[in-house]
Amino acid sequence: NLHRAPEHTFIKYWRREHDFLNYELLDRFAEQIRQDQIKWLEGFELLETEQMWQELKSRFPDRVFREKRSRGEFLVWHRPGQEARECLFTPENLMVVFDTETRGNVIG
Repeated sequence: NLHRAPEHTFIKYWRREHDFLNYELLDRFAEQIRQDQIKWLEGFELLETEQMWQELKSRFPDRVFREKRSRGEFLVWHRPGQEARECLFTPENLMVVFDTETRGNVIG
């Protein structure tokens, strides 16, 4: 049972063996988690969008940036060998960049 505040957008969760750590959009996680999967969870932390941004920025400080513009706030993403990508700064876009950059491996 998750006790969430409206500002909680993400969940960080890990396994008892400490060999698995993941981040997801909280709504997606809540929709997809099954009761039999909960037993392997050691713990979780609910995160606000700003906290998730700090997770991403701490891992890739030279590749992700935020810019306030007249049309809103943008996430600017520099990938090696590719043109910079720009998108609205939303929880969904933040998760896409995080998943792509970590390639699903967020331990270490």
